Amino acid sequence: MSYSNSNQSTLTSSSLYSLDLYSSMDMEYFLRKNLHNFHKISWVNSTSSTNNNLLKLARYTRSYLIKKPWIIGAYHQTEGRGRNGRSWINIFGSTLMFSCAFDINVSSNEIPSISPFLGLITCKTLRDFLGKIQKNFF
Repeated sequence: MSYSNSNQSTLTSSSLYSLDLYSSMDMEYFLRKNLHNFHKISWVNSTSSTNNNLLKLARYTRSYLIKKPWIIGAYHQTEGRGRNGRSWINIFGSTLMFSCAFDINVSSNEIPSISPFLGLITCKTLRDFLGKIQKNFF
């Protein structure tokens, strides 16, 4: 099964399970079609850090004009960083790398537990989503 965007690029379900990656433009289109609640979606082939990109957007633009949530993703990061200052090493196309921004109201002592919690929810959601794709396409 496949679908086409307005530029007539065709994406196939086999792209999800191989290193034949969607173009950045097609990935962004796919995300826009499926993440209806996200108001800022951006995907690039490579960047220094999706987290740095998101922080710059929040700090140096009129970000208050763009409703959240936001997602910025890339197939490769050259200066990505993990939790607690750990380095993040990746091979192009081997992992999903993205950062999200949400408006939340929590106390400062709750902030450290948010990232692992959201990581678990994201992992479960992706597994459920991929399971649905397998049922629909295969």
